Amino acid sequence: MAFKLTPPTEQEKWFKGSHMFTGILDDSQKLFLGGVDDQYVKMIFAYGIEGINRDDNPNGKKFSIYEPNDNRGTVVYNTNFDITNAQTQTDVLNGCQLLRDAVCDKQTCADGKLVRTGGVTCFLEEVRRGERSKGREERSDNHILLKRND
Repeated sequence: MAFKLTPPTEQEKWFKGSHMFTGILDDSQKLFLGGVDDQYVKMIFAYGIEGINRDDNPNGKKFSIYEPNDNRGTVVYNTNFDITNAQTQTDVLNGCQLLRDAVCDKQTCADGKLVRTGGVTCFLEEVRRGERSKGREERSDNHILLKRND
């Protein structure tokens, strides 16, 4: 009678109903609608990259779509990218704010936002906070003084 089998409709009960751990499991499943961190897609944005040279691999082999984790290529950096430039910093900071403000009308989006509250970590904001905590002065245009190592 295997054709009458159905998938379970609730989680298995490992403890009797009066056990304190049963209540914790039930509460965590029914009262908290948000997912744990590993249920969200983690995205990382990289700046200053022009592309990837798929023909240049350390082992000399070419990239194959059938083995995507092998021979991925070599990064081609944009030689004109300068994070010490005030406009570049403004663009990066604006990008972070755009992500925070992005609206999402799908049912799966929390609070009508594409990114959950506190979900954006902007490296320039972190550097700025660190510099302020050390008592270092910012430039009058509110940008961070970063040294370039050429």
